[in-house]
Amino acid sequence: MLKKGLSIALLLVGMSVGFTGCAKVETGHVGVESVLGKMKMEELPPGVYQTLTKDVKVISTRETTVSITNIHPKTKDNVTMQDFDVDIRYMIEPSKVADTLSILAGDLTVNEDGDQVVGERFVKRHALEAVFSAAAKYDSSQIHLKRDQIAADIVSELQKSLNKDMKGTFIIPGATVRSLVTDHRLEQAITRAAQIEFDISRKKEELKLAEADAQVIKTRAQAQADANHIIATSLTPMLIRKMEIEAQQAFAGQGTHTVLLPSGGGTPLINVNK
Repeated sequence: MLKKGLSIALLLVGMSVGFTGCAKVETGHVGVESVLGKMKMEELPPGVYQTLTKDVKVISTRETTVSITNIHPKTKDNVTMQDFDVDIRYMIEPSKVADTLSILAGDLTVNEDGDQVVGERFVKRHALEAVFSAAAKYDSSQIHLKRDQIAADIVSELQKSLNKDMKGTFIIPGATVRSLVTDHRLEQAITRAAQIEFDISRKKEELKLAEADAQVIKTRAQAQADANHIIATSLTPMLIRKMEIEAQQAFAGQGTHTVLLPSGGGTPLINVNK
């Protein structure tokens, strides 16, 4: 019984050592192996690796975010911005992790997801230059309207800069400008200018509408005047007399017993039988 209990205890210890002496490399990560302090340059694919005789660092190759906050770049017209915050997403080529870790010794950090990432500080230094370069392309009066363009400029400038130093290592999928504030007085002036522009535009539309209404009234009046002129010029004495006769005939045909006389008196134009 004692031997059996000892065997079970040894088995449990062995299992504990086996489980604790392992490193798991999940999908979206690679392993970097070191033996006696010497790092191997070939990355380990996803899997489980024993760490009793070697060290395995698990490095994320998934997209991670670098946040740059409260910086003050200058605009094209040399206005210092009050605040500029941007999030930049970057990834590392899986086959370049070991080389990068060797070159950027010490640039191994833990991101907000709890993953170890390499090169974050390196990317951030280059990103700062890209932000200042992008902001300098736009005037202070227009920069607040250019968030998407600035984000695209940052991605382009940053990718070029990273490729120059470490080509094919880092990938920049995108960036998001979260805050973009110029001088507060300038912001107020921009707001007032926008309101004035809106008011002017509204007044122009109202004027166009009033002009259109006036034109309709004018057109109707002209049409009526033209019609009256045509009628007036066509009413000759003979036509008027003919119209009177036709009216009297129509009236007599209604069965009335009234005798219609011409305006000058005399013989009736129409004899109506009783």
